[in-house]
Amino acid sequence: MDRYLRAISASLLLVVAGPRVDDNKPRPSQ
Repeated sequence: MDRYLRAISASLLLVVAGPRVDDNKPRPSQ
């Protein structure tokens, strides 16, 4: 159970933190 919970929590953190980090960073394409 611990492994599943850790994997889910990690994936959720990546999904939630991903867009925020991208928004904070200036995009070179623009």
